[in-house]
Amino acid sequence: MSLTLKKVARLMRLGEPGRHLDGGTNGVKGLYLIVRNKRAAHYEFRFQLHERGHWMGLGSARDFNLNEARNRARKERQRLADGDNPLAVRRAERAAKAAAAATVKTFKECAAAYIQQHQVGWKSAKHGQTWQTSLQEYVFPKIGEMDVAAIGRQHVLEVLEQKVDAQLGYPSGPFWQARTVTADRTRTRIKLILDWALVRGYRSGDNPARSELIKQALPKPTNRHVCF
Repeated sequence: MSLTLKKVARLMRLGEPGRHLDGGTNGVKGLYLIVRNKRAAHYEFRFQLHERGHWMGLGSARDFNLNEARNRARKERQRLADGDNPLAVRRAERAAKAAAAATVKTFKECAAAYIQQHQVGWKSAKHGQTWQTSLQEYVFPKIGEMDVAAIGRQHVLEVLEQKVDAQLGYPSGPFWQARTVTADRTRTRIKLILDWALVRGYRSGDNPARSELIKQALPKPTNRHVCF
């Protein structure tokens, strides 16, 4: 007899340990509801491969309803029909996702790694502080949490064109025009971090912070105030 939504709900409510096959004409061959207790129940898919039985978890019965579990089981049956081992396919997919996740870094993470590796060779502690300050003040609020691979020229321009307030005798206005020297140093720091990310394999392609690309898109600066 096939499982039904009402039957699954009743079995979960009772919480009696057991395996319940989704048989009958409406069920999916090999799909089971496994009840552990009133708080734990999940679906599993049982299949035969090379004359051996295998069990494959399909998720919690509290996270997936019966129809969703059947769809997942049908997907695995299709893989079997195609000659694939569902468990091997799952392991390969998880490994691929883990490998992809390992190559994803935010700009902020890359900046921290770059500074850690290069600060030993910097001429003074003050030089390191100016790096940190410019990134914290102007860069991280805009692109710090972005995947470094996704940063393009428009994002660099967003940093350089942001409006800055007047402070310590410096005027307000677009960063690039109000504090040109500081803005250009900040651009250089972005470029160096993106170059580092490229070499490390966290991004590919051209560096959107190159001066010859950025300066063509910005008005000629008239104010060369420096903050840091």
